Amino acid sequence: MKTLKSRKAKILLCTIAIVLIVSVLATTLLACKKTVVNETPDEVFFVGDLQKNLSAEEISAITAEGETVVSVNEMLQATGWKMDNAADVKNIVAGIYALAVTNYGNLTQTTYLLMTDASVSVKGSMIGDLNVGVKSTYSDWIGKNGKFSQTISGVSKLDGIGSVGNQLKNNFGYNIQSFTNDEIYAFRRGDNGGANFLGKNDADVYKYIMGAKQDFPTRYNNKGTNKTNSFFIQEQSNDEETEEPSEPLPERENAWSPLNRIQSGELEVAGTTYYTGVYGAGFANYDFSRAEYLADDTSITYDAENDIYRLNIVVKEEYVDKACDFAKGALVRDTKAYIELKDAYYTECTNVIEVYGSGLIKSIQKIETLVSDQECKIMSPFGSCKEGGSTSNRAIAAFSYSDEDTDALRLAALYFPELGDSSYYTKAGVSTDYVLDLSNYPSFGEYTPAVNEALVSKFENILKD
Repeated sequence: MKTLKSRKAKILLCTIAIVLIVSVLATTLLACKKTVVNETPDEVFFVGDLQKNLSAEEISAITAEGETVVSVNEMLQATGWKMDNAADVKNIVAGIYALAVTNYGNLTQTTYLLMTDASVSVKGSMIGDLNVGVKSTYSDWIGKNGKFSQTISGVSKLDGIGSVGNQLKNNFGYNIQSFTNDEIYAFRRGDNGGANFLGKNDADVYKYIMGAKQDFPTRYNNKGTNKTNSFFIQEQSNDEETEEPSEPLPERENAWSPLNRIQSGELEVAGTTYYTGVYGAGFANYDFSRAEYLADDTSITYDAENDIYRLNIVVKEEYVDKACDFAKGALVRDTKAYIELKDAYYTECTNVIEVYGSGLIKSIQKIETLVSDQECKIMSPFGSCKEGGSTSNRAIAAFSYSDEDTDALRLAALYFPELGDSSYYTKAGVSTDYVLDLSNYPSFGEYTPAVNEALVSKFENILKD
């Protein structure tokens, strides 16, 4: 009987783990591959022109018609705020944040890269405490030649179920690529499992976006098949109408004025209502543009040599739910398939943001943790975790605006070269007139990435323990 019980326990643990991770990642187990999750070097956030400032002439050339990009100095001169006046610090920090978000929305070409290390922990489940870690990269490259996007995600840890966790985590992941221009939309999804995050000593670490490597299908599949890995090309539809806001947004007096709250949705989780949205740009789901929200230990430093303002943002406890409501909603939404946090509250919300004097945002680093002390439902055979749970996120975002970095054709040549092959368009029933001309761009084999070591040496990574 003892042996039988042991076997049953092992079977139960394996079943629970499989259902658990599938719930988190909403993926299907396809193959067993080895996942490599090495420490990500800071250099991956400084490849090419990432985090590099632009000249006034370069900024003017990519500013949308009828819009302006306002510098930090222009704001300081107009307001009279002084960096050396303690009474002005919170106003300056809030103003620079609003200014950077506003300027970002006024540009015609942008690159936004985000790497996250997320974890979900539960206490008091039927087999004890569990911890799941997910490492992900997301990137958007938008310019005059279209948009390229890539997401790669993999399980970095599965603690609480013994050695079987290390084996199971290799089977899961989530990865997609897409390319969009005025004529076509192309998409492909790779196999689950085996997402690799390369380290500093790995070959080609800087060739891959943020050091994240994954195989994508090269065989065309019709859209709508039940295959988990798919690849399709379709013509763009030009008859879609642009959706206008139900109510016009309030006019803002200046680029540094408080940002508008743009709510995009709400969700009900465990009887708690959470909200999602942005404050003027896709990356801006925090409202740090109101000085009254900021605590006295909010600070700012200025690197005159590199013309970089570094904002260390701390929110007053009584304003956390106002300043971070969209960020809270996004984190609860992204993890609700695993744990339904009831009445979640912040125990940590750290944000360090770098902005150039030109008014362009350079980088964002954040550490956030949401906790629930109440019994939380888990989407697994456990039923619930009696002692509550938490979800946390550590992330770095890097920005670029140069012609080369925002050229979607360059990215397609490196990571989606099939879009330059007419045979795929023929299989898709799409005119070969739309085949991308990638002949003027280096292939992945020819690509020799350059790292801006000078900027790397100035970067202070708050996420490293």
